[in-house]
Amino acid sequence: MKKFFASVLLLVLAAGAAYAGEGSIAYAKRVSGKSYIFVATANGANARRAVAADYGGNLSQDGSRIVFTSLKDASGKPGEYVWIYDIAAQKAEPLKISGERHMAPTWSPDGSKLLFGTISNGWRPAVLDLDTGKLTVFSASAAKGLMYPFWSADGKYVCALDPFTKLFKFSADGRLVQSQPTSSLLKGFAGAICEPGGCISADGKKLLFKAGMAKESCPVCARQSDGNGTKYAILLYDFDSGKTVRVTPKDYCAYEAVWAANGDVLFTAHRAAAKSDGVENVYRVTPGGKPELLVKDAGGISSSR
Repeated sequence: MKKFFASVLLLVLAAGAAYAGEGSIAYAKRVSGKSYIFVATANGANARRAVAADYGGNLSQDGSRIVFTSLKDASGKPGEYVWIYDIAAQKAEPLKISGERHMAPTWSPDGSKLLFGTISNGWRPAVLDLDTGKLTVFSASAAKGLMYPFWSADGKYVCALDPFTKLFKFSADGRLVQSQPTSSLLKGFAGAICEPGGCISADGKKLLFKAGMAKESCPVCARQSDGNGTKYAILLYDFDSGKTVRVTPKDYCAYEAVWAANGDVLFTAHRAAAKSDGVENVYRVTPGGKPELLVKDAGGISSSR
């Protein structure tokens, strides 16, 4: 019996060691009909409720703060406003940004700036310098309609996907630097990029994005609001080789994905099977490996590094 418990203890310690030094994660989950952002260790353990939020948030790279969008400002005025939650202080504060519609805020790698989509003659990327308070709304014609921008690995550039045309790369002050056709991201796959978001790896060499698979269907989506039964997958594009591989197995229908601190991929999905309950869960996977369930009935995933 002692040997049995010793073996169990070793397994638990080994599992903990496998995630040691890998930072933390944040995700959105509904409790009693209300949405909250939770924080947890990299393996989904030690979860604690952080702040009520209408959308999932973005965890800073040092794991100390969460930025999120709320449907109300501090006075209760409706809109889409950016708030910051300090995890240690357990306090949320709204940011004073001109305008009333700001979506999907994310931290720069060094935590000094925020990137989000804002309404200014259509949706456009915007960068807020937290030290100076300077707001830069991208005025380039190519920036119009780009609602979900994302940072380059070094924080020097802003990237954005127009699913139907190009992947754009801008300087942090909004100048268009480079672009490439989105068709180049889908070589070898019959499908279409269906959402404008993405996530670049810490080494800057790989891009995660979501695509609808043209020759695959999801029975869960077919019987729910999607209607046409499209199955969605997370794909990985390698900038050096120009090759794309699939990250999520075919029996998963994915929502979104981010990089974990150790280079694994965190994604949210439901199982794409006829008897699936259709519940969105958080998973972790090494590209080419088998997904590991981290958090049940949750979405809006982000990770520190």
